[in-house]
Amino acid sequence: MTGIKEIGLLATLVAVSGCSGSDVENAENKSSPLFTTEKITVSKSYSALKLDTRDRSQFGGFSGLWLADDCSYMISFSDYSQVSFFSLDKKVKRSGWFQADLKFDQSDRLSGLNLTGQGQLVDIDGEILSGAAESIAWDGQGFLVSFDDKGDIYRYSGQKAEGQLLSQQPVIELAQKRLGEGNAGLEALTELSGDRLLALWEKADKATPLSVGQLISTETPPVSFNYPAYANPGAATTLDDGSAVIAERKYQGQEKGLRFRLTRIQPDKIKVNQTVLPELLLDHTSLQYDNFEGISYCKRNGRQWLFIMSDNNGDWPESWVEDKGRQRQKTLLLQLDLDDLLDSDSDTP
Repeated sequence: MTGIKEIGLLATLVAVSGCSGSDVENAENKSSPLFTTEKITVSKSYSALKLDTRDRSQFGGFSGLWLADDCSYMISFSDYSQVSFFSLDKKVKRSGWFQADLKFDQSDRLSGLNLTGQGQLVDIDGEILSGAAESIAWDGQGFLVSFDDKGDIYRYSGQKAEGQLLSQQPVIELAQKRLGEGNAGLEALTELSGDRLLALWEKADKATPLSVGQLISTETPPVSFNYPAYANPGAATTLDDGSAVIAERKYQGQEKGLRFRLTRIQPDKIKVNQTVLPELLLDHTSLQYDNFEGISYCKRNGRQWLFIMSDNNGDWPESWVEDKGRQRQKTLLLQLDLDDLLDSDSDTP
């Protein structure tokens, strides 16, 4: 395990690593780091970065995740949706987006982040988005973003994949009603070939094994199908062969932890109102896992990787967590070797 590194979002957005909090303050006019990062090993010897929040009013955990094809940099955002009865004692930063270069060791394992940009997502009225952004996809002409409080999909247009697009006023790419209630919204979104999107809704009824999926095209109305989610869909990403990997998660209680599943589906085999049959890649339960809500595929030095991000729900008040004897959720950026997953038999909890 390496030492903890501090990552600061400063006035010039310089990432600071390998120094103490006081060193950062002295060097940068008393600006404090947003969070610290620590390289750890999670469960089945998976590499991960653990991000510890310094100020919950400024960072509510990551939800959506996108990586460049070569794994060189990432863009993510927070679904922070602080409301009036929550207990933080100062105004929160809603809907923050973050761009960072990824650093790797000699074995191509993630070793750190270098923050290069930050801002806040903008809503269609030009104001700061109040929260609830869940998933992000890139189609070559901009970012597409889905939400847990509405069925609409926003487009943030641009020719280059960079975080600052999310601070521009978007348009509604697809207007549709939300299927679920509460925060059971459009949880997973990934681009497919042929100008299509694959979308998965969080289960409105968590007792049922089925989630509603959609194939979305600019040419035809969305095609609905059923996805057998034995946990709950949290994110999706598309591989080079056109298949899609779905990340599911389900909290199993304080003694067991989180059930984490990865499946793969072939979009071309999806039929309207039918149940798709996914291939199981991973099914494992661990106390070291957490609330995985983002996933992205990339390739580096000939290897295929999956990066999975967990949301620590940093906007939850103390009355929901500490006052009930619970531990705070963790923000993890997990790195999985996809080639190993495809070559091995799936694991079960």
